[in-house]
Amino acid sequence: MKKLAAVLAVLLFAVAVFRAWTQSITHDEAYTWRLFIASPFSSILNTYDANHHILHTWLVRLSTSIAGVSEFTLRLPALAGAALYLWTLTRLSTRLFAHSWLAPASVILLGASPLVMDFQVAARGYGLALAFFFFAFDRLLAVLGGDLERKTLWTAGAALGLSIASNLVFVIPVALLAALFLSLWTPPAPAPARKIKKKRVETPAKPLARRTDLLIAFAAVMVLLFFMSPVKKMLKPGLYYVGQPTLALSLADLADTTLGHNEGIREFNAPIDGNEPLKHAFGYGVYPAVLLLGAVLGWQRRTTAPHILIAAAVALGAWFAVSVMHVALGTPFPTDRTGIYHFPLFALVLLGLAASSVMALRIAAGTLAAALMLSFALQLQVNYFRMWRFDAETRRLAVELNQRGLKQGKPVTTGISWLLRPAVDFYQATLGARGFEYALPHKMRPGLDVYLLTSDDYPLIDNYNLRTTRALSIPQILMAEPKP
Repeated sequence: MKKLAAVLAVLLFAVAVFRAWTQSITHDEAYTWRLFIASPFSSILNTYDANHHILHTWLVRLSTSIAGVSEFTLRLPALAGAALYLWTLTRLSTRLFAHSWLAPASVILLGASPLVMDFQVAARGYGLALAFFFFAFDRLLAVLGGDLERKTLWTAGAALGLSIASNLVFVIPVALLAALFLSLWTPPAPAPARKIKKKRVETPAKPLARRTDLLIAFAAVMVLLFFMSPVKKMLKPGLYYVGQPTLALSLADLADTTLGHNEGIREFNAPIDGNEPLKHAFGYGVYPAVLLLGAVLGWQRRTTAPHILIAAAVALGAWFAVSVMHVALGTPFPTDRTGIYHFPLFALVLLGLAASSVMALRIAAGTLAAALMLSFALQLQVNYFRMWRFDAETRRLAVELNQRGLKQGKPVTTGISWLLRPAVDFYQATLGARGFEYALPHKMRPGLDVYLLTSDDYPLIDNYNLRTTRALSIPQILMAEPKP
């Protein structure tokens, strides 16, 4: 089972590499490129936007300065995070489930979630932060299991800090994970002094791990993050706007990104994707019930299986913390990527319940785990990111328009929806595409050569007396031209 888990991890990483190489750049990736990569180096330290995931931005700057700018080089740091995350899953699966079928199941449930797979590829900091978080989780479990080397806590503390440095939405789960570990772990007592004979030289005992090892390593990374960040600009209100307005909508969104993130094999997945009562049952019933049951069972087994309690408590604690922040500060609740850690924590609890000695619980949890794995298999696709589906074919469209303009000897004047602008800018710059010009909706007018319209701008077809020349099914874009 350990070998099967490793093979699955390799296959998932191969899928991530393929997608990073083949998929078109997206709105947010291109926007980040424009703000922090194509701009002077000082922009990293003097400019802040919610798209600025500090450590990830620095790494993208490094990868593109070495290997040039392309979709793939922008995504290299995310791929590094994918490699670390999947490797960590193989270690966790071996540590927690050994020769059980739950070992490969853990790699699938935590690694093949459609939302997680998207952010193992997209040039954003969420996947990298998730990788550091679970790497720290694994290291802390090793300490709870008897690993008393100081370097284990040093690496755990550094990984917790790097998780926050990669994406600030991990502040809450990192704080909860560290607090839970420190409350559960009892540092080893120093060995009693022994009387030794004179003239006998004895090798000094190796220093044992202490709580301060974790805290010092974490603090060191936080200090580094302070000097890497435009701290003053990060404190301005209104910057952290992505999220859901209510807890109910946040839970519904989690269910949707779990059961209906991608269309995948449409004929098989449609009954699930379109089943709103099923999604609500999962988000409002199954999901919280598993976490609460995991917290109870985890407390009972906190010495033998601490991962159940820790995963359940971090997830529940994060929901509680963000609820308090919402009431006090108006902070939105998580939505898709800002709560990317929630499903993997849930999956870890579910797998812990599936390993229970209680037969009924083991069967119920195992059945749910199998159903979720089947759902992920049905949702598998490698053509687009759900969040930026409209950019699925932007590269091909930019190349076509450029070739058309070069062929006719003058730039093609193109009206484009605003959502497409960052990616179009990226391809104009990186491909040297000077065969077309574009106008955004506020400057769009009748009589342009071509129009690329997302759904919000479909009414322009009638307003400008256009005819649709092509309907692109994946990005749901209409290409139109003036009627003759």
